[in-house]
Amino acid sequence: MSEHKGFQFTDDAVPRTYEEVLVPRMFEPWALLLLEECNIRPNVVVLDVATGPGTVVRLAAKRIGSGGRVVATDISRPMLDVANSKPSTPDSAPITYIESPAAPLGVESVAFDFVVCQQGLQFFPDRLAAGPGLLSTRMAS
Repeated sequence: MSEHKGFQFTDDAVPRTYEEVLVPRMFEPWALLLLEECNIRPNVVVLDVATGPGTVVRLAAKRIGSGGRVVATDISRPMLDVANSKPSTPDSAPITYIESPAAPLGVESVAFDFVVCQQGLQFFPDRLAAGPGLLSTRMAS
């Protein structure tokens, strides 16, 4: 297991800027398209790799509803802190935030209905290693 953490945001100002500037203009519109394309429906389990400020997981949690579950991973603790600081709505799926690189992916061995990643690949230190790790994450049939 490599100790190399690669590129990550360690300054709190970067995740806050993502949330204030990039989320409304870029990340949220594309996240909505991503979830629509995946046909995310109620009561499913979703894994979001490189969640950043949590844009995809918050939107997914609303679509999934309280009968589903969302797991969000990111290598950057400040990004996870921003994501986790957002309030959830009572009718949304619960979200679990895990500090983890994309490879090796530090999530429990469970089945996911969907594995998504928006705007994260460019930050993976080893993109080739991350691909098989994401593909080997067990998907529910």
